[in-house]
Amino acid sequence: MAYAFKQSSDVPAQVRAIALEQVDDALGVIERGGNFDETVHAVRRNCKKVRGLLRLVRPCCDDYAAENQAIRAVAEGLSVARDAAVMIDSFDALVGFGGERVAGDAAAAVQSLRLKLAARETHLRRQMGEDELLHTARERLEAVRKRIKTWTLDERGFDVLAPGLEKAYAKFRKGLAKIKKQPSDTAVHEWRKAAKYHWYHVRLLKPAAPLVLGPLAEGLDRLGDALGEHNNFAVLGDWIRTATLGDEQTGDVLLALADGRKAYLLAEALTMGRQFSVERPSAMTARFEHYWDLLVRER
Repeated sequence: MAYAFKQSSDVPAQVRAIALEQVDDALGVIERGGNFDETVHAVRRNCKKVRGLLRLVRPCCDDYAAENQAIRAVAEGLSVARDAAVMIDSFDALVGFGGERVAGDAAAAVQSLRLKLAARETHLRRQMGEDELLHTARERLEAVRKRIKTWTLDERGFDVLAPGLEKAYAKFRKGLAKIKKQPSDTAVHEWRKAAKYHWYHVRLLKPAAPLVLGPLAEGLDRLGDALGEHNNFAVLGDWIRTATLGDEQTGDVLLALADGRKAYLLAEALTMGRQFSVERPSAMTARFEHYWDLLVRER
């Protein structure tokens, strides 16, 4: 089945089926092998979907804490190489935005930093052992897979989903409000996580009202991309501050570029976020329950 609820009956069984499909997809990607970076990206994507599902049913799921941590461990175990590669991509994008400001006399220093990032990624790859990482991920996923059939949920129907849906949306709104008052990289990062969870929840419920929830899911996806790029430049900026000690001139140029790009992305994200958060949490939940009522009971 797709990453979505297809009918309004037997919600606990659908939760288990959706989780099982995502875990099986991840195991299949590992089994097929191929490009390591692509494998890691796909497996982490599956893990995020499972965590989004778990967050939706969290208030009704006694197994939430243990299973969320188990899936999180899979993704985090694979994150080092992926994050190092993303940092190089972000650096290249930043240099592209810089134009003449990173050309001429600054070009040699910029290239030296690029080589440091590449050397860092190579070192991390050698240190971690790609085969061992994937083997560990497979073992952890197989353990989760065995437990999925035992997951129990305390409620039935939309009552399984409503508390988690409302709680995640409320956190999304609070994150936006916090950034309006006191923006910081940490606050933006936390808002990004809340936005991602709300996005997953909308995707899971999209079949109930695809003409409404489809565009909303697409908009939340764009919001997540903007916030993700913001976070990438924030992480890169932290690295640049350390890497350019003794060469503050180059560091100042690159950090100014990163700050400018972050400001643009945050302004874009805030414009979108305001539109996605106009309802109070209780009103949003009531509206989604009406959408849920449009689903057929059985297929």
